[in-house]
Formats: sequence, structure tokens, C-alpha cells
Amino acid sequence: VKKYDEPKVKHYAGIINKETQRLGALIGDLLDLSRIESGKGLSLTLEETDFTEVLKSVHETFKTASSKHKIILTIPEKSEKILIDKNKMIQVVTNLMSNAVKYSPEGGEIEIFMSETPEIIVFSVSDQGMGISKEEKDLIFEKFYRVQNESARKIGGTGIGLPIVKYILELHNGSVRVESEPLKGSKFICTVPKIKNK
Repeated sequence: VKKYDEPKVKHYAGIINKETQRLGALIGDLLDLSRIESGKGLSLTLEETDFTEVLKSVHETFKTASSKHKIILTIPEKSEKILIDKNKMIQVVTNLMSNAVKYSPEGGEIEIFMSETPEIIVFSVSDQGMGISKEEKDLIFEKFYRVQNESARKIGGTGIGLPIVKYILELHNGSVRVESEPLKGSKFICTVPKIKNK
């Protein structure tokens, strides 16, 4: 029986797993875009959820995604449950994290941050990557738009992740905006109003 090098097997299994997750997320985005374009839109399955659980889940997925990046999670110790579509919100944060990793190819810190008031949850994903020009900040939320600088073009992408992020947040009566400068990283700041079961 041929013996396999266990570290190599683990390494390649990890690559296969990450690529499978990436393709699954891409297929999900394409299906969502198709529903939106057809006029059917996306339906929400609302459930009482502690929003920190959404962020913990995504952090768990990404914390070993790249040896170049340090993934930091900063969240409240306790948070009250609100009505959201948990899977759709995981999709939102996963898209933002995927972009943060992709557009900071030299590595650095990526932080998932959350704060809250009695009325609203604010969460953000920030990186130390290549950043976005002032002219492109609004355009990146349009479908199929991709940042036009040469470094970003080499990375690839579909230009559908951020429009879906915006659409899902708006379905929750929330919002997304970006703070960014070229070569100084990006910070995507999202809000979700607190809706509770009566």
C-alpha cells in the first residue's frame, strides 16, 4: 500500500475545501442575481438570532483562510436577539470577508467589528489592502462593476458580490457604505435595524 505524505494530503485537502466553498458561494450569488434580475427578488426567512453568532460563524470559516492575514473578531460579549435571515446575513459577511482577503494580497490584518445601540446594529469588515479610489466608491455596488486599477484586474472576480450585499441589507432595511483610499485599505460599514418579535 502506497503511503501518502500526511502534511501534503492535509494541505491539498484544505485547498479543495476552500475552492469548494468559494464555488458554492459563487453559485449562490449567481442564483440570487438571477432571481433579482427576473423580478422575483429574494425572500427572507426571519428568525430570532444573536447577530454575534453570524459573525462568529464567518470568523471561524476565515480565521485559517490565509497564512498572510490575521483575522480579528471584535464583538460585544452579549447581544440581544433580533429578527434577521441568518443565512443571508452569513452570505453578506462572507462576501465582504472574501473581498477583504482577495484585495489585500500582501496580507495584513482583517477585522470584523460589531457595535450596537438599542435601535441598530453596526458591523464592519476592514482590511489593509489596495483600497478603492474616490470615483469608484459608489460604482462598486453596481452589478458586474470591478475596480479598474491594474492590480485589482489581475485578481479577478465577478462584480456581483457587493450588489448582493447591498440588496440583502436593504431587504433588512439596512445599509452599506465604504470608507477607502488607494493603498490604505477599505472598511465596509453595514447597519441593520433591530427588529424583534412582539
